[in-house]
Amino acid sequence: MTIWYANQANIASYIDMMIDKELQDEIAGENQNYITDVTYHIYNEAETLAGHEGKRIKNL
Repeated sequence: MTIWYANQANIASYIDMMIDKELQDEIAGENQNYITDVTYHIYNEAETLAGHEGKRIKNL
């Protein structure tokens, strides 16, 4: 029974989040900032790169 209530709470919070446009915009902005930081790190600061893309980046 506890799992049922927990699932309903998760659904309710998800619905609230989907309705709140300001929260969605904030999450999208944070995702964009995170991706920008990771990409910057890969191209400018990472010391170890592996795989096909790593070789391509090293040859830039």
